[in-house]
Amino acid sequence: MGKRAKKTTKSQVQPATNQRHLQLAEFVRRNLMTFVIREGMKALDDMLEQDRVALCGPAHAKGADGDPVRWGSADGRLVMGGQRVIVRKPRVRQDGKEVELPAWAEFADGDPRTSAPSNSLCSASRRGSTSARWMTSLTS
Repeated sequence: MGKRAKKTTKSQVQPATNQRHLQLAEFVRRNLMTFVIREGMKALDDMLEQDRVALCGPAHAKGADGDPVRWGSADGRLVMGGQRVIVRKPRVRQDGKEVELPAWAEFADGDPRTSAPSNSLCSASRRGSTSARWMTSLTS
């Protein structure tokens, strides 16, 4: 070490570490709701498809007359994160009538955030941000 070189002390290094933690916390705060909604929508798609397989059997399987049949999909609307979102809803028909999937019926009743524990969690995760910001980032 030369005459003019200075040693770095812990107190000089720590502010940069704290700053990284603050940046990470801000990143998580901004993107947590977007992540939760996206992963929740993936899980919902899986649940709806499992319900359809339970009713109709696997894709391209031939069922007996009168069994429920796959009937494509349609856009459906659910409340997620306090916002109405459009979700691909698999359709099932039996005897010329639409059959409601159990998972769809469960989620169509309302937003699961309306319970007290999840309300406090979601409001804490959105502190300092607007729901419009995370919904626009979700759709882009």
